[in-house]
Order: sequence, then structure tokens, then C-alpha cells
Amino acid sequence: MESLLPHLFVLRFPLMTAFFLFFFPLLALKLARSLLANLLDLTGLQIVPVTVATCVMSWTALITGWMVLSYGPARFGLQQPAFRPLTEVPRWSLVWTMCLIPVPLLLFALRYSVKQQTTRWQRLAWGIAAGYCISGALLMAGRFSLEYFVAFPEIFATHRPTQHVIGFMRGYLDTQGNLLPGQRIAIAGFLLTLAVYFFLGFAHYFRLKLFANVPSLAYVLLLATLACWTLTGISFFLDLYRVPVSLVVFLYLFATAQISKSDHYYHVFADFRQDPVPSPSEVLESSKFDSIVLVAANGGGIQSAAWSIKVLCELDRAWRAAEPARPSIFAHSIRAISSVSGGSVGSMFFTAAYSKDGLPAEGSHLEEVVRRSQTSCLNEIAWGLIYPDVWRTLTPFLWRRFQDRGNALENAFIRLLPETGAGLAHWRTSVANGDRPANLFNGTLTESGGRLLIGTTQFEKPHEACSQFYELYKDHDLSVATAARLSATFPFVTPAARADLGGPGQPQFHVVDGGYYDNYGMATLVEWLKEALAAETTHIRRVLVLQIRGFPPGRPSRPDNTRGWFYQLYAPVETMLNARSCGQLAHNDMEFDLLKQVCADRKIDVESVVFQFTATKEAGNPPLSWHLSDLQKDAINDGWQRVGPEGFKTVWNFLRQANEFDTNEERLNFQPHSKR
Repeated sequence: MESLLPHLFVLRFPLMTAFFLFFFPLLALKLARSLLANLLDLTGLQIVPVTVATCVMSWTALITGWMVLSYGPARFGLQQPAFRPLTEVPRWSLVWTMCLIPVPLLLFALRYSVKQQTTRWQRLAWGIAAGYCISGALLMAGRFSLEYFVAFPEIFATHRPTQHVIGFMRGYLDTQGNLLPGQRIAIAGFLLTLAVYFFLGFAHYFRLKLFANVPSLAYVLLLATLACWTLTGISFFLDLYRVPVSLVVFLYLFATAQISKSDHYYHVFADFRQDPVPSPSEVLESSKFDSIVLVAANGGGIQSAAWSIKVLCELDRAWRAAEPARPSIFAHSIRAISSVSGGSVGSMFFTAAYSKDGLPAEGSHLEEVVRRSQTSCLNEIAWGLIYPDVWRTLTPFLWRRFQDRGNALENAFIRLLPETGAGLAHWRTSVANGDRPANLFNGTLTESGGRLLIGTTQFEKPHEACSQFYELYKDHDLSVATAARLSATFPFVTPAARADLGGPGQPQFHVVDGGYYDNYGMATLVEWLKEALAAETTHIRRVLVLQIRGFPPGRPSRPDNTRGWFYQLYAPVETMLNARSCGQLAHNDMEFDLLKQVCADRKIDVESVVFQFTATKEAGNPPLSWHLSDLQKDAINDGWQRVGPEGFKTVWNFLRQANEFDTNEERLNFQPHSKR
């Protein structure tokens, strides 16, 4: 055991790399299923680069491990292991080992993808076989190239170093001052991996179609491979001096964290339109009806985004089918949408589809909007994390401005629907004219914990715990995609960001997910409607609140008697995440009851209908990431079939009693308290 422990210690990073391939599926499917499971959702084409990446990763673990054991005795006196040098290892043993290590991850990915109905297992099997063939070809080519470098040591020798240098670089140089064969192999392998890393990064950045099918999991594996090369190389040098690698990495990252350029930013720009932001009362007064619809959409990644827009588009389509003589009443009756997190993304897509005459009459256009809202953005986030975010962290002093995974998500929204790239100011005029509902994107300020409202309407007298974007940043604006992304800044998926106004040296608030404050959007909606109805001349007499909830209702879990002291390390985080759903639901109901009381005092009727998504046994709990499998998309369609028809009856009964006014005079002369 005493002779084994030193070997395990110096092999810690190659072993961690191999263990990562074994345990990542368990982490993704068991411990963090909602966030990581869909990384394993692959098509037949996507599993090819994943197979290659896993083989290269396993090969990297083998090479770095053999290099450390081969030159450990010369470097730091490690006992000579009883095996042949790396250059004498038979090819077949490397190939078989390389092929066996990735098997668990690939089998889990195959099983999960088939279960999610992404593709058939035969296509995945053929994809894995193709990946192994490509990996074998790369291994043979790499072996031939490495043998060439090993055979010509003078290629690496520039001059004969002194004995002092040879002693300092023991484990790297032989007695003649030439670089050792295993070190050449390690350098060549690292440079080749680095070249592939940069090539794939630029291929994604420039949208090369040939590499469009490289999935997020391949990027993750590639980064882990680079980490294995880098950390093993650092540990091989520092272990001689008994300097912990973790200490060096921590000190370096701590130093870069003090550079404000390493922070995350969102872009704001000058507001050249200078149009006033409509108040709640102005938004209501622009309505042509005495009955209005308000929407509260809760948070939860792409699941809530897809469910929100599915409900709203299906309601509009059902209304047009039921009332062909008045096709745009439902679209124009919606006056405000208060949304959080993923619900903000869904409401953004829905509102962007508006024209001056309401939503487009063609059902195919609405179907296209729904389809786009379900398009995976996980690759964009993974690319942003593994490329710009990594380099911002490591070398913030080299870059003036850097994109991050939050910006990458915004760009994905804009590519899916270019209208979302417009500034919020471009939407304000149509909101004031009654041609488009007002959006209230809810965020949370990290420094204060208070609510941040970003939208095409704002309070005249906000609560002291509520900040408003156009008050914090006067005469400035941001894009609709940026506003939705800030509202959807779920922990660790997208970063807490601050405005880039004034440069890195200017203090600014950081914005995170609105679900920290209110995950249902009801608090903002209640406050907004209360202020809107304060006007004595309002013609509104009936209000219908659509509560769109994209996740199954949170229920208290059973107590667990297996917890130990380690549970205290993550208990606060677990409490915070659970409070977003189950804990805030009670507050949501109380706030709505208060709204009904306020409206009753003004003799205004308030109704509500809840469109609650319920998970199917086959699909399981929906994801919190930005990827939906085909089975999860089908679950959204099934969820609408279960609750949609009954919910539409409530909407139809409400709106068919709505009175429409052609002029402002008719609205002013209307008696809202009269009984009909």
C-alpha cells in the first residue's frame, strides 16, 4: 500500500479524467438531471463526434499517466514501475484500453437518447461505430507521427544545455540534453488537442455548416481533455517541490478575479427615440375593450419558454377558429405579460410575432414561432462557457471586451427570431397605441436582492424594493433579447451580468434570474394592475388573469434520515431552489387574492385560469436547461391537450362578453360600474 499511494498521487489527474468518463452519466442522470441530462440527448450524427471525443479523452488519460510513471523516477524519485516504457507498449493494448474506457458513457447516452425518442438505437450504434473507426484512424496517424518525432531527437534540441540545466529539468531531458521521447509525445498531443479545440471554436463562431452537428457534450469532453494535459503537466513540474497544484490554480484565479474585465456584462446603448415609457394606466387606456387579459408566466428554462408560447399561441388559434368574424380580439385583449426566467423568453417570442393588426392570421406562422421557441440553445451556452468564458477567466488582461455564454444565448434568440434583436424602445410606441401587449421582464439585483423591472411599461410610483431599468439607466436602452436573457439568468447556466455602461471601472448592479424574488410573476402583475386601475376614468370593468406555469407543482418532499454533516454544505442551495417553486406558490396565491380584493373595491370583476403543465411518466420531470428532447416536446403537446380545451372555454366565455369601443369618447362615456 505504501508503494501504491505515491503512484496514485502523481496519477491523480489522469485518473480523475478516466473517472470523469465513468461518473459523468451518473451525475447527469441522477444528481443533476434537470440541468445536465439533456447533454446525453444525441442524434446518430451527434454521437459520432462524442465518440471521438471520449476516445481522445481516454487516450489522453493513458498517455499522461504513462508519461508520469515513466519519468517519475527521474523527476522526483518515484519507485520504478514494473512495466515497459510507453514507446514499447503494443498498439493493440492501447487501442483496446482506449475503446473500453468510453463504453459506459456511450451506453448511457444511447439508452437516454432512445428513451427520449430522439432517434433509433440502430442509428446511434452506427454512429458509435463510425466514431470508433475515426478514432482508430486518428490513433494510427498519431502513432506514426509520434514515432517520427521520437526517432529524431535533434528536431527538439537547439543547443547543448549545461549540467545544471539538465539537473533542473530532470524528467524532461536526457543526459545529452535532448527532450525525452515521452515528453515529446505529451507536447505533440497537447498541441494537437489545442489545435482541435480552437478549430472547433472558430468553426462554431463562423457558423460553418459542416460542424453544425457538434453537440454540447463534445465541447465539454474536449475541455476536460485539455484540462488533463494542462494539469498533469503542471503537477509533473511542481510535485518535485511539493507545491500543491490546487494552491497555484487558486492563487492565479484569485488574481484574475480582481481584474474587473473578467466580470460578465450585458450591452446597453443610447436611446435615440426618447419616447416616454407608457405607464400602467396609459397601457390600459389604449385598450379598445372593457375586458382585458393579463398574463403571468413563471420561470424554468426552455421548458417554461416553450409552454408559455404554446399556451398563448394555441389560445389565439382556438379563438380565431371559434370567432372567425372577430379574429384579433384575443390578441388585442392581452394588455400586459409579467414573466420570469424561461417564461420571459416565451413571452418575448409571442410578443415579437405581433403586427399592427394583432397576431398573424396564418396558423402556419404561429406554428413556426412555437417550433422556434423549442429549438435547443444548449450548444450556444456550452460554446460560450468553454471558449469565451474560459479565456476571460484565464487571461482577462488580454481582452478589451469579451462575449460570454449569456451573449451567446442572446445571439441564439436573435437568430431564431430577428425581431428580438430590436431595442425595447422600438416596441414602446406600439404598446402605447394598443397594438402590442406590454412586457414586464422580471429580474433580481444581486447586490440588494430587490426586484428589477425591465419592460415596455414601468411604474410611476414603484415600490421601494422595486428598481426599474429606465430609472437606473436614463436615456439608455437594451435589446429585447438582452432583457429576456437577464430575466432568465438561472444559476450557473448563464452568468450574473452588469451593464457595460461606463466601462469595467464603473460600479454597476448585477442582474440575475427574477425567480429569486418571485418565480411566478404575480407580484409585479398585481402591483402593475393596482396602479393602472387607480385612474378614476378607467373604462375597464373585467380582468382575466392567465397563470401559465411550465413546471409541475412543487410538493413538499419526504424527510430523509440518511443526511450527515456533508448535507450542511449544500442545504442552503437546496432550500433556495425549492423555495423558487413550492415556497413561492403560496405567496403567488395570496397576492392574487389581494388583487381580487383591490378590484372588488373598485367594482371590477377579476377571474383567473391556470394553465398548469403536468409531467408525464414517460418524459419525467422537465429540464431546466435550454434543450428539449423530442419526448419532452411531445409532453408539452400532450399537456396542452389535457388542460387547453377546458382553459379555452374560460377565455372564450370571458371575451365574448367584452364590449369594443371605436373612439376615445365612447370609452370616456362608458359607465364601468353599470350592470348589464
